[in-house]
Amino acid sequence: MTEEPKKTSQVPTTKARKSRLTMDPTTKEKPVIPKRLTKKQLEQSLKDAQAQVEKHKHQLAYLQADHENYVKSMERREANLRLQANRDLISSLLPILDDMERALLMVPQIEVNEPFINGYLMLVENLKSVLNQAGVKHIACEGERFDPLRHEAVVREESSTEPPNTILEELRKGYLLKGTLLRPSMVKIAVPPPKAKAEKDSATETKKK
Repeated sequence: MTEEPKKTSQVPTTKARKSRLTMDPTTKEKPVIPKRLTKKQLEQSLKDAQAQVEKHKHQLAYLQADHENYVKSMERREANLRLQANRDLISSLLPILDDMERALLMVPQIEVNEPFINGYLMLVENLKSVLNQAGVKHIACEGERFDPLRHEAVVREESSTEPPNTILEELRKGYLLKGTLLRPSMVKIAVPPPKAKAEKDSATETKKK
C-alpha cells in the first residue's frame, strides 16, 4: 500500500500576515487629525469668509440691477413698438373718418332722420368711440389761440374783432394720441387789418422815441 503524504500545516510568516491585513478591504484607515489652528488664524479665516460673502452679495446686487434694467428696457421698447403700430394704423383711418364726417355735412336737412342716415351716423360714432378708447383725442381749435405745436395755419384772414393769431375756423381736424401729436389741425387764423397794423406800428415807433 502506498502511503499518502502527510499534510503539514503551514504557518504564515509575519510578512504574509501583514500583507493580508493590508489588502483586507474591511480594514479602515486611521483618520487624519487636522492641525489645530491658532485663534489668530481662525479670526483671519473668518475675515476672509466674510469678505467673500460681501463680494458675492455685491455681485448678486449688480446682476439683479442689470437684469431689472434689461427688463425695463425691453418693456419700453415693446411699448414704443405698440405705440408706433397704433399710430400708423390710426393715421391711416383718419382720412376715412374725415370723408365720413364730410359726407354727413352734405346730407340735406330734410333727410337727416332717414333710417339710412341714422345708421350711417351710428357707424361714424362707433368709429369715433373705438378711436377714443385707443387714446385718440380731438384737438380743440375754434376760438383758441394758435399753437404751432398743435395747429397748422393754412389760411390767414384779416379781422378787426378777433385778436391776432386767434383760430377762426377749423379746416381739418387734428388729433392727439395719448397726449402726443398724431396730426396737427389745419386752421384759419386772424391777422390784423392793414390799417390797424399801421396804427400799431406807428404807436410802437412813438413809444420808442
